Amino acid sequence: MKPRRALVRLALAFALLALAGCGSAASEQRTDTGTGQTPSTKQMPDSKQKGHPGPADDPAPRTSQESKQSEKPEQTDPAVPDQLDFTAAQVSGGQFDARGLAGQDVVFWFWAPWCTVCAGSAADVDAAVKAHPDVEFVGVAGSSSDLNSMQSFVDQHGLTAFPQLADTDGSLYTRFGVTQQHTFVLVGADGQATTVPAYGGSVDLDATIAQQFG
Repeated sequence: MKPRRALVRLALAFALLALAGCGSAASEQRTDTGTGQTPSTKQMPDSKQKGHPGPADDPAPRTSQESKQSEKPEQTDPAVPDQLDFTAAQVSGGQFDARGLAGQDVVFWFWAPWCTVCAGSAADVDAAVKAHPDVEFVGVAGSSSDLNSMQSFVDQHGLTAFPQLADTDGSLYTRFGVTQQHTFVLVGADGQATTVPAYGGSVDLDATIAQQFG
């Protein structure tokens, strides 16, 4: 009886080993064939692996307007020519700073309150002021120390479209080298000045402005 029991036990042991082997093989087969694919490690793009910035990390491209603004040179105030480096009292009161005219085309009209030629030309000068909005005009009343007569001349001829300076001491006449009333001095944006005497003669102010300032 003992040998038979030993054989039975041995047969059971082989059977258990066989079942264990089949279970392991089936488990491995399920692992390999459950998805039909071999598991793989997902590769990162080269740009990420090597530390290169991706599209989200790239700086935003500069617009053409930003490029133009960065390339545009800074604007500086124009140099003030010697003839415009002054301040003066106005006939109507207050101070006039001629330095603000630097870099612009300017026509100075030198007149006197008692000058009949100046009075006869006042309307033409006022018309030229309105015909040339891109040109600055400045009247300079001189050859007199009478401020009241200067104001009367301005009021009589309606010369309010451009500033009128009161040169009661003759310093502005001297600065511009003017020796006689009804004289025009044209100062270009480049600071170059041209004197045009008009007393006793006929001057086409519009043509003179076009020739001088283009």
